Amino acid sequence: MKTFDFLVILKRESLLILILLSLAHADKEKETATAASRKGINKKFEFVNFKEDKLSFLNITALVKRVVEDSLSCAFSCLDNLACFSFNIAAFPDKAGKFVCEILSSDKYSNSENFLPSKTLHHFSIVSPCSNLPCKGDGKCVTLYQTNRYICVCNRGFRGKHCEIDTCPADFLVHGKSCYYVANSSSAATWNKSRRFCQNLGADLAVIKSKDENQFAYNLLRNTSGVSDGWIGLYRKADNKFYWLDGRPAKGHFQKWNDGEPNDYGGNEDCVHLNGGNSDGEWNDQICSYTSHVAICQWPI
Repeated sequence: MKTFDFLVILKRESLLILILLSLAHADKEKETATAASRKGINKKFEFVNFKEDKLSFLNITALVKRVVEDSLSCAFSCLDNLACFSFNIAAFPDKAGKFVCEILSSDKYSNSENFLPSKTLHHFSIVSPCSNLPCKGDGKCVTLYQTNRYICVCNRGFRGKHCEIDTCPADFLVHGKSCYYVANSSSAATWNKSRRFCQNLGADLAVIKSKDENQFAYNLLRNTSGVSDGWIGLYRKADNKFYWLDGRPAKGHFQKWNDGEPNDYGGNEDCVHLNGGNSDGEWNDQICSYTSHVAICQWPI
């Protein structure tokens, strides 16, 4: 794989470009780094490195879209636009041998959720102090390009320079964007009493939104409670449909019912528990007054 460095001196009034190009072969390198500089208002030179991610793209609205000769030309277009922090470029030329170039106003570090695989594009981002993903707890890394530093913007419930310190209540465990606690066997109670138990801790029965979250709750229940089943924040309303405590209907969202469930056996199984036995965390509807289940509490971060 080839890597190349080049120096670009840009003058806004009359574009002046000086290119010093050196080619190096690096068989073990999987990425291409492009070094460049742009003359700023303070008359000093700011050096910029572009990092290539093959067959990937940043899915945001382009500042400018144009046709260029090659990736180097696209890099120049980015450097000539003070709002540019990255660019997408076609992985393959068109019939005329040209490439579509998309100039972007942000980078993959600030928009990681929009950084996606592609069959037709390569992506180049300015190498940033955020490249090593220093922020924990799903914190957002914000690059301070002028000083080559970064700051972490922490999600609620996290603090510290790298969002490395969670602020869950005592005895709660953090997972994703929530803190969780499972009551012990001596606190087994009805669904309503279990909910009050959670509320007294500043939490509520767990609202489960994904397979990963359900697996975490299942493991926590098995490892800490001494009871095989735990109440979750899902219940049946008068319209005979299930809803979460945050108001979302169960239908259309993640569900993990046991085989044949919900069956509303006896016509009054209006509450839901997670099975912590050998069923891999599957759900079952149950009479709300059943007293052998414990609370699975969730405290949103």
